[in-house]
Amino acid sequence: LHAPEVFYRPAHQTIWKHIQKLALSRTAIDVVTLGDSLDAEDEYGAAGGADYLIELAGVVASAVNAAHHARIIYRHYLSREIIAFASALADEMYSRPASVDDVESSLLAGVDDVLKKFPRGEVVSGMALADAVADSLNDADTS
Repeated sequence: LHAPEVFYRPAHQTIWKHIQKLALSRTAIDVVTLGDSLDAEDEYGAAGGADYLIELAGVVASAVNAAHHARIIYRHYLSREIIAFASALADEMYSRPASVDDVESSLLAGVDDVLKKFPRGEVVSGMALADAVADSLNDADTS
């Protein structure tokens, strides 16, 4: 996962942005360092506050599964983007008649735009970041 926008909930987007920041600066990632990063940028409330961070820390199954979870989040993000595009295309089709060529052109351009938002290379670098986060969490668990 690379872009925070892959998360559905704004709080999760904010949290992920700060996890990325911590991971890229090679800072240990835990509730305390995450909370400190959020607080420093006045985004603690946007992330749900201390209680929510503690709750999230308690329900995250394991850092070992981070790459698998990242793939699930990405798949849901891509699905939401495709649904939004398809809905917009359907609205356009109902509002004005179009030729088959116009529909095909809009369809191909729209799908291409959706896929460009998060190209495969971004997913690979996102997986590397997810692995770095998992390693950091594992290090925190063993110390």
